[in-house]
Amino acid sequence: MKKILIIILFLYTANLVLAQNGIRKIYYSKGKLESAVSFSDEVLDGNSKWYYENGNLRTEKTYSSGVLNGWIREFYENGLLKEEHFVRNGVLDGISKKHFDNGALKEVKTFDKGKLQGIKSFDYDSLFVPTLELFVGRSTKVSKKNQDELICEIDVCPQPIGGIEAVEKNIIYPIIEKNKNVEGFVLVTALITKKGIVENVNIIKGAGQSFDNAAINAIKKTIFIPGVNKNTTVRSEVTFRVNFKLKK
Repeated sequence: MKKILIIILFLYTANLVLAQNGIRKIYYSKGKLESAVSFSDEVLDGNSKWYYENGNLRTEKTYSSGVLNGWIREFYENGLLKEEHFVRNGVLDGISKKHFDNGALKEVKTFDKGKLQGIKSFDYDSLFVPTLELFVGRSTKVSKKNQDELICEIDVCPQPIGGIEAVEKNIIYPIIEKNKNVEGFVLVTALITKKGIVENVNIIKGAGQSFDNAAINAIKKTIFIPGVNKNTTVRSEVTFRVNFKLKK
């Protein structure tokens, strides 16, 4: 009994010490990281991050002895910066920015020790195409040479903003195939410009003219994050699969 009490006491003490200092991590039910929060003596201290289930950053904050001190950043689920504010000793100080969901600048505010000094607002620009540099919240784990996702011959493949799911959301399901409960997939290669625009689409493995045309049309409606080779944004090709699945 005495040994059991000693073990319990040891485990409790160890957990207490571990909980007081360092990075405390929480995971989603499927094992992906949800947050990594930095503590020192049970007080928020250092850089802390929260994530979406797709691995992209959701929020990033920096604390100093429990007080916000540094950049606060919020991100859209696709990795685009949503807003960023600089805080000094818990008070807004310096530049504060907000962005539309396509990455275009929405608002800029200037603060001096918490006091608003100026504000400038911008209209929504539907033609704005975000560059790779604006996807600062994107996970560094980029899928490459994976037959279920993206295949390319450069360092970082071009990829649809929002993932392959973004392409599939643009699909107009062929009526005849839908009525017959026909499903399938189309393997394509798309040529993507430096601005993330789809320049051309070729069918590598088709599933019939109706599915092929639907896939091409869906891809052409999608904006991509351009590919990168040797740290430079490039015009490049990417091969991937477009699935046609009926909602059950």
